[in-house]
Amino acid sequence: MKWGYVRVSTKGQHLRRQLDAMHEEGIDDAHVIIDKASGKNFNRAGYKKLLRLLKPKDILCIQSLDRLGRSYEEIPVEWNKLVREKKVSIRILDMNLLNSREGMTREEYFMANMMLMFTSFCADQERRKIRERQKQGIISAKKRGIKFGRHPLPEPDNFEEIVARYKSKKLTGAKAAKQCGMNVNTFYKKARKRK
Repeated sequence: MKWGYVRVSTKGQHLRRQLDAMHEEGIDDAHVIIDKASGKNFNRAGYKKLLRLLKPKDILCIQSLDRLGRSYEEIPVEWNKLVREKKVSIRILDMNLLNSREGMTREEYFMANMMLMFTSFCADQERRKIRERQKQGIISAKKRGIKFGRHPLPEPDNFEEIVARYKSKKLTGAKAAKQCGMNVNTFYKKARKRK
């Protein structure tokens, strides 16, 4: 059985390029497992599902190693789990040197492991650079006065009246929040600031 694994880090990123690569390999959508989660570790719903589905002699196709993960320490562990424990062959579509298959010689296995360690390190380094650039960008934006997070919801014109009715126990917090078009916690927070 041939499986595909596709991962993007956020829900806003596109899967199309990876899905096209899986289709070119002849893998139908029912055999493509998708994760929309960071590659920093392997605690991902799709990946866990994939591990349950894979059987010995299956082939797992991944477009590039960094789609499997971005942790220098964890990638080799997961790779060996797949290849040695689960007896799965892995095809990294954009790097044939990494491919594992049944019947590899010791030399081929050694070379693949060397390449795996090198590319795992590169993927991990890229993740660290992304985080550092993001951190620098946030610091720079804050210096320029850019605020992060949600903008506060505007209060309705009759907010004071609703708060007064809530505080005099004529309205429950839930009903007051609903009349204001807010969730209950937001209403409580704003009501506490009123005298």
